[in-house]
Amino acid sequence: MSTHTEATFTGAPVKRLRLESGKQPRTWLTHGRSYFLIIGIALVAGVASLSTPTTPSYDPWCWIIWGREILHGQLHLTNGASWKPLPVLFTTPFALFGESAPNLWVAVARTGFIVVLLMGVKLSWRLTLMLAPTRSGAGLSEKLVRYAPAFAAAAATVIGIAVFGPWQSDSLLGYSEGVAVAALLIAFERHIDGHRRQAFAIGLLVALDRPETWLFWGLYGLWLMWRDPGSRKVVIGVAVLCLLLWFPPQKWGGGSWFAGLSRAQQVRANSPALAHDPFGTEMTSAWRMLALQINWGAILVGSAALILLLAGVVISRRAKRANDTRSQRRTRDAEPSGLFVGTQRQALGATLALTLFGFLWLGLIALMTQLGFSGNNRYLVLGVAAINVAGGIFIGALAMAAGRLGGRFLPATRLRFLRALLVLAAALGAVALFLFVPTWFGKSMSSLPRLRHIQLYQAQLRTDVKDGIAKLGGPEAISKCGAGNFMIEGFQVPMAAWYLHRSIDETEAQPAGYQPPPNLAWPNVIMQMASTRSAPDLPWWSMINGWKQNGAKYKVIQLPASRVFEDCSFQPNAVPAESSL
Repeated sequence: MSTHTEATFTGAPVKRLRLESGKQPRTWLTHGRSYFLIIGIALVAGVASLSTPTTPSYDPWCWIIWGREILHGQLHLTNGASWKPLPVLFTTPFALFGESAPNLWVAVARTGFIVVLLMGVKLSWRLTLMLAPTRSGAGLSEKLVRYAPAFAAAAATVIGIAVFGPWQSDSLLGYSEGVAVAALLIAFERHIDGHRRQAFAIGLLVALDRPETWLFWGLYGLWLMWRDPGSRKVVIGVAVLCLLLWFPPQKWGGGSWFAGLSRAQQVRANSPALAHDPFGTEMTSAWRMLALQINWGAILVGSAALILLLAGVVISRRAKRANDTRSQRRTRDAEPSGLFVGTQRQALGATLALTLFGFLWLGLIALMTQLGFSGNNRYLVLGVAAINVAGGIFIGALAMAAGRLGGRFLPATRLRFLRALLVLAAALGAVALFLFVPTWFGKSMSSLPRLRHIQLYQAQLRTDVKDGIAKLGGPEAISKCGAGNFMIEGFQVPMAAWYLHRSIDETEAQPAGYQPPPNLAWPNVIMQMASTRSAPDLPWWSMINGWKQNGAKYKVIQLPASRVFEDCSFQPNAVPAESSL
C-alpha cells in the first residue's frame, strides 16, 4: 500500500487525520510570539491608564519603598506589609526613575490584569475549538458552526474575570495578583504546548508572589524531573533562586528568616481569620466572587471531563487489543481511537486541570485562614481565574451541544446555513444563560462609577500628602521641625514615608483609641485624613484636642481631602534617626 493510500485509508484528508491524531495546526494561538503581542497590548493599555489620577495602595507603597531601599543598600522590613519578592523585582529598578517609580509599578500591575483578560480569552477560545469535532470546509456556515461556541466561551470568561471580585480595584491600586495570575495562565498554556521547562520557569513568578503555590509548583517540578531527566538542573536552579529571593532578604531586612510567616498571621480587625468559622467565611467569599453559573459550570465540565477521559481510556485500550491485523496497525496512528480524538482529549484534560486547581486553591486559602492567616480576598484570585476559564469552556460546550442537538432535526446538505444559525443562536443563548440565570448578573457586577470614585479619592490623598509635605518645606524642613516626628492615618504610613524619604519605621501611625495616651508626647506634624470617604478622620479630633490641652500649639493647613497640624516648638527626648535615602 502506498504512502498516499495509507494516509487516506479512511477517506479523510491528510490534514484532518493529522489534526485528529493530536497534532495541532501551528497558528498564532500556539506560537510563543503571541505572548509578546498580548503583553505589548496590555502594556500600552496599562501605561495609558496612568493618564487618569493614580496611586498605589498600602502594600504596593511598601514594595516601592523597599525597592528604593535595596537600591541604596539597605532594607527595613520590621513594619509594613509582608515581604514578597515578585513586585520588588520591578520596584528596585524602577527606583532609578525617582518620583516616577510608583506610577511605573502601578502600570505593571494593571498590565498584569489586562494580560489575564487576554489570556483568559485565548485559553477558553482555544480549548473550546479543540473540543469541537474537526470539520472540513471554509464557508461562512462552517465557520459559524466552529467559532460560535468558542466566542461564547471567550465572552463568558472575559466577563467573569472583568466584573467579579476585587480584580479591578486591586489592579487600579497596584496589587501584584494580576501579574501572578497572568504568569500562571501563560505557564499553563506552555505546558499544554509541550514546553514544560518553560512552564516551570514561568511558574517562578507565581511562586515569588504567593508561597502557597509551592505545593503545586513543587509537585510539578518533581514530576518534570521524573519525566524529563534533562530538566533537573533547570528545576533545581529555579527552585534555589526562589528560596534565595524569599528568605535572605527577610533576614537582611531586620527580621528572622521567616519574618513574613509571622507577619501574615498579624491579621486586621476585619480579617476572616477572626470570624466564628474562618474556613466557611473564606469559602463564602470565594463563592461570591464567582458567578454561580461559572461555579456550577466549572464543576460540571470538570466532572464530565474526568468521566469522558476515563471512558475514552477504557475504550481506547479495548480497541487496541482488538485491532491486531496488519492494516489496522498501519492506520492506528492515523485514525482516532476511543470516544475522542487527540486534541479533544487534550482539551478535556486541560479543562479538568483548571477546575481541580481552582477549587483546590480556594480550599487551601480557606484552610490557611482557619489556621490563623489573614485570608484576604486577594489571595483567592488565582483559583477564581482558573475556575472562570473552565466555566467559560462550559458555556462554549453548552452552545456546541445545543447546536449539534438541534442540527439533528435539520437536513445536513440543503439547510447547512440554517444549522449554522442554530449554533450561533445556541452560543448567544448560552451567554445569556450565564448573564441572567440563575441569578441576575447585574447584582454581582462591580460598579465602574464606584471604582472610579474610589480611585479619584485615593489619588487625592496622595496629592494631599505630597502637597502637604511641600507646604511644610519638604522632607528636610520636617526633619528639623522639633524632633522631626510625623504622624498620619495608618493606611497612609508607607505613602508618607515615600515622600518623606524615610523608612516605614520612621513614620508613625495614629495611636489606638480616642484620647492621647498619657505617656505619648504630641507629634510635631500630623496629617489627619480618612482612609475612605466613609471612614472617620484619623487621628481622632478628640486625640488632637487632647494634645492641644496638654500644650500643643498647632498651626493648621487645610488641604482638599485632609489637614496638616504643625508644631515645631516641641522637643521630645526620643529623636528618630534621619534616613539617608
